[in-house]
Amino acid sequence: MKAKNTVLGLLAGAAMVVPMTGSLQEAAAESYMIQQADPQDTARTRNRGGVTVLRATDEEMTNEQPVVAFSPDTKSTGLVVFMSTGRLQDAASPNSDAKALPQTNSNMQLACLPVSMVADSTKAEGVAIQVDSANAQYIFARNADDSRAGNHPELLALGKYGDNELFMLNAGWDRNNEANTEMYTSVLNQNCELLPLTANVTRRDNNTSAMILAKNNDNIGNGMSGGSADIYKLESGEIMFTGAFLGNGNGRDDGWNVNVRITPNATGTAVDINKLSDTSIITREERNRGSCELLSTDADATPEIAFCVGNEGNSQPQREGIWATTVDATTGDLLSRERIAYRGETAEGLRTYAMRPKMLCEEDVNGAKTGTCFLQYQMHRGRNNNNKKGGYDDACLMAILQPNAQGPNVQSVIDCTEMIIQTGIEVTHATFFQTFDGTAENPRTVLNLTSGNHNGTGASTRVLQMSVDTAAGTAARLSPLTLDSPFDAQKYAKYLGNNPNNQGRDYNDCQAYDNPEAANDPTLPPKVNICTMTGKPLEADGSQQNPAIKPSVFMEVWSTMQGQVAEPVQPEPGVTLPNTPDNTTEGGVESGPSGSTSGSTPGSSSPGNSVGGCSVNGGSAGGSAAFVLFGLALALRRRRRS
Repeated sequence: MKAKNTVLGLLAGAAMVVPMTGSLQEAAAESYMIQQADPQDTARTRNRGGVTVLRATDEEMTNEQPVVAFSPDTKSTGLVVFMSTGRLQDAASPNSDAKALPQTNSNMQLACLPVSMVADSTKAEGVAIQVDSANAQYIFARNADDSRAGNHPELLALGKYGDNELFMLNAGWDRNNEANTEMYTSVLNQNCELLPLTANVTRRDNNTSAMILAKNNDNIGNGMSGGSADIYKLESGEIMFTGAFLGNGNGRDDGWNVNVRITPNATGTAVDINKLSDTSIITREERNRGSCELLSTDADATPEIAFCVGNEGNSQPQREGIWATTVDATTGDLLSRERIAYRGETAEGLRTYAMRPKMLCEEDVNGAKTGTCFLQYQMHRGRNNNNKKGGYDDACLMAILQPNAQGPNVQSVIDCTEMIIQTGIEVTHATFFQTFDGTAENPRTVLNLTSGNHNGTGASTRVLQMSVDTAAGTAARLSPLTLDSPFDAQKYAKYLGNNPNNQGRDYNDCQAYDNPEAANDPTLPPKVNICTMTGKPLEADGSQQNPAIKPSVFMEVWSTMQGQVAEPVQPEPGVTLPNTPDNTTEGGVESGPSGSTSGSTPGSSSPGNSVGGCSVNGGSAGGSAAFVLFGLALALRRRRRS
């Protein structure tokens, strides 16, 4: 189907969703609190009608936006990085001042936790999460304007070099008394230690941070929730990196694609950063959250194309549509630029705008790209002019793309509005990610949207799971999933960040990883799904936590895949198996060994009821296809798992 620049009506050009069909291996998810909020790092509160509530406080800052990555080589070694404001909790010495927030003029710094997947036969996936709290540490001690010492971090696993597992960290830094937020990259090892860098760009933090993007009078930031960058490891060990970055401000006011080569030394103790290019891909920027992926024109060749998507327009909502660009990843030459979604109109004649694109490019179960990408976006209208939050999403759409150097090559557009409503997903702050069901021999791609709640505490995290028939251009809603970990989508970030109540949103990070224990036990699921998020747990009696306590950091682990079914033992001729009449005593009591061995498979539970929703400030949406809106706390039915 040819790409369309205009969506007429809510669903024009969009295939209808197939009702919930098909089976999905239901998950027994495991929730871990991997970093508890510092009880002494409290937020201000106030009394409202006899109830203690959170008080908006400019630049108080909070714990938010945790990102995770596990090594593709060992598969078990990982890091979690998050924006943090209090003492890091060490299991050996809880509440120790030794891991307090560094003394700078910034109320927030980036913190790092080493984590690992370890064998655990009591878990359905065969693994449990272990936190190395002894090596938990703050990464930097940066002065920063507006406490922007490490905004919107993104973490990518580079792999093993010598005895070290390396991870690339990107985050924005508004240096003290500077007018711009700049984008810096650093490399950490498995113990959260910074590696020294050589680079063809400016370095800071004792040569451990390289400035990969800065524009005069613009604030540079990372892209979409769940990741806006991609890497590819060459046989030489060199890493290709491409990423999408916003550049909102009074300068160029563009969105950017940046390409970098990363070369660790053989022992994994030092890294060279070589910036190749930065290219304008969005010419009218207003907090666009785009993303880029590396593509190859030959399935067996090194990828040479950066394929990027982003929102354009100098207003809120952004009114100039969603654009796709291709860039030469070595030279930075712009190869193509095309608008793939623009404006629409509701049945009542109200104008809507294509906004908030979230893209992922499909991988097979072995990590190779299939050539198909999925772009989820909303048709949005409303109230968020003049820097204000709010508005309504009248439709949720998903385009199937097969991009190449000439452009996005849109195959079809699917309407996923009803799936969003039925599952109760708030798509504004949702993370879009890929998992699998089926087996290693016969896997099926599952696309997921996960969202938190807007009230900061108490509610679990909902996940919409769907399968897509790319040839037919249809989607099926699979069994909805509720994760036990709480996810505060915006409350504390909005109340305690810059410009309280007007800016601030939290993000989570989700991805499917290889199960490190599946190689030892093929009856275990070959992939595990992991999400990190911050949120407020309920107290033991079910009451809400003191609003002065900031969110804690959680990790959720589950799988929707199945391991191999254990083959039944076949007796040799003339041999009688246990539990047969010939192998019992006269009283019928078994005299030989009993039982059989089978592999662990995920447990199951019934999905709870769900409601729809999509709004920042709540209220009721006009129009028959408008989403049900969240504004007050929702009482969610939590799924119990065995």
